[in-house]
Amino acid sequence: MILRNDMELYDRVFNFGGFRVDKREGYEVEREPSRELPYLNNFWNAITYEVSLTQIKYFRRVYTVFDFLADLGGLFGALTPIFTAIVFCVQYRSSYQFVMADVFLEKEA
Repeated sequence: MILRNDMELYDRVFNFGGFRVDKREGYEVEREPSRELPYLNNFWNAITYEVSLTQIKYFRRVYTVFDFLADLGGLFGALTPIFTAIVFCVQYRSSYQFVMADVFLEKEA
């Protein structure tokens, strides 16, 4: 019996969108027990191979750089409000202070 295999291998670290996927097809030969012929015969006159109707699909994925960046996206969403508050506190009334600095200039002696 011949078994059909279909493999999709995502082995590259910089894989984006499945562009660098290795697709391979393969076959495996599985030994089956001998079948008796319906008539008396002392020799083999043929070897038969049967192809299985099922096809086994294998997928292999590697944790890529883009998966790592996607995991960091959750961290970005959690830290954004904290840093927004910090920037807001530091920049509070900053444009007002720049305008006032230009209005009241000191004369140089």
